[in-house]
Amino acid sequence: MYGFNLWFFKGALIVKNINKLKKMQHKVALWITGTFRTSPTDGIEAIVGLIPITLHMRKLNGKHHLRYSSIPSLHAINSLLDSQHAENC
Repeated sequence: MYGFNLWFFKGALIVKNINKLKKMQHKVALWITGTFRTSPTDGIEAIVGLIPITLHMRKLNGKHHLRYSSIPSLHAINSLLDSQHAENC
């Protein structure tokens, strides 16, 4: 999930990236439980205790926006960020 904020924003075409992460999470859930590869993804993830990857990304993105909104307006990092980034938050 490191660096997902570079491609996970409003208006981005992210379906391909999310599908890759979903497949990876399904393989991990299969490996943890030792079940067959044809087992339903949602059921296995519920047993293992994994939340869906899209919800996890939304949670991390919300934390990112909260951190960004708490930066003082005169902080040096604000001069590096453009106004478009502020609008996406």
